[in-house]
Amino acid sequence: MWKVNKSMSTYDNLYKNNNVSELANYLIERGKKLDFDYSNGLNVLNTSEPDDANRALVVEKISSVMCSELKLYRNDFKAQLLEFINYAKEEFSNGEPSEASKYGLVEIDIPDLLKEANELKLFSNPIQWNETRNIDYDLPYVELTVIKNPDSALDRYIKAMFTEDDLNNPTKYYELANSVLDPDECLFRSTDIAKAWFIASYIKMERSSELNITVAQLDRIIWKLETYLAKAIELYDKALSAEVLFLGTCKVNKYDVMVFKPVFDSMDNEVGIVDALYGLAVTEPKERAIGYNLKNNILMNKDKLSKVWDTFVIGCNYENPIVRRNRIVAIYTRSLEKVLKSLPEDLLSYCSFSGNIPSLKNEVEDILRKSELNDTLENIENIGIELVAGLLFNKTNYYKFIKLCEKYIATKEEANGVDDVLGYVLTDLITDFLLGQVKIFKIN
Repeated sequence: MWKVNKSMSTYDNLYKNNNVSELANYLIERGKKLDFDYSNGLNVLNTSEPDDANRALVVEKISSVMCSELKLYRNDFKAQLLEFINYAKEEFSNGEPSEASKYGLVEIDIPDLLKEANELKLFSNPIQWNETRNIDYDLPYVELTVIKNPDSALDRYIKAMFTEDDLNNPTKYYELANSVLDPDECLFRSTDIAKAWFIASYIKMERSSELNITVAQLDRIIWKLETYLAKAIELYDKALSAEVLFLGTCKVNKYDVMVFKPVFDSMDNEVGIVDALYGLAVTEPKERAIGYNLKNNILMNKDKLSKVWDTFVIGCNYENPIVRRNRIVAIYTRSLEKVLKSLPEDLLSYCSFSGNIPSLKNEVEDILRKSELNDTLENIENIGIELVAGLLFNKTNYYKFIKLCEKYIATKEEANGVDDVLGYVLTDLITDFLLGQVKIFKIN
């Protein structure tokens, strides 16, 4: 190891005052050139009485190399660190939502056509319910460019209810016309049933000649749909009279909590009613009291039901610590793999794991085993430094560079960012090189 003595004024100044610019001035004054390589440079520095000009030139050459390193770190390597951070953030944000977050209200109502059916003298003569199950022929599919009704009073409902997509893709209404429904389904599917009824009625009036069933058979299909609509009106009137609020959860999707819209709308100012409805939805049916679905009963038990929901939410958000840690480790591992797989070819020479994913995974697990893990941005950034700088590019001094930047930003009052501390960082890197404490690698 070379000795520091009083004759080394240039190096002493560089080390103590973090002043790289003085070296440049010193070199200009000397006006000398020196063919440089690391071994020769160190030999010069290791002499007991090195020539001051030669020593300064060696340090300047080292400084030039270190400046190239810093450029690599601040541009190419930084881009890979940011890639890792973005990959991890995306994975955390796309995580499986909690079960509680999947619940939502679905407001059930019937179309205005059914609310005004009495005035329009519609759906008042349904067939016997069991007869709807005896229709064993289907409404044939007919391409539709328009749906209309000669009765202007009915035609206005068509214009209000049908969308362009209904005409372009009316398949579900044909399927509904050919389905056998249970009574309870009629209220929930009343709008679609009404559309199917309009389509069947239009086909009878305008397109019956194209069908492979008789008009009498078509009448039976229409009559079946009218029976479904009559049942929907009956259920609606009963629910409205009893002030039913909660209609249960959807058979197809248990997270759809169905509420009776006319009653629900009357409770706009009722704080906490939504949580109470969710609480009712997650309560086992056998634990529900008689009349649990009525507005007044729900209001009376609102606080209790809200607590049920709160407890459910807490339970959904709990994650076994081991499961949570394994999930986070997997996210960070995948994020680093993505960085490695998309690494530009000119950076592969700086990477210790190019083409060796299994080895990378083992090293990642070793590092993360000792680290605090969570999904905060600060943790993502800290882990990114450990994995990208400390592991992926461990052939280089990138990790040392980042840690030096952090040290000086934290200790220098005038420092607001990396640009304000580069002089200090460069000086430390040069000093560490002279003391044999940095990694030597070829810069492309």
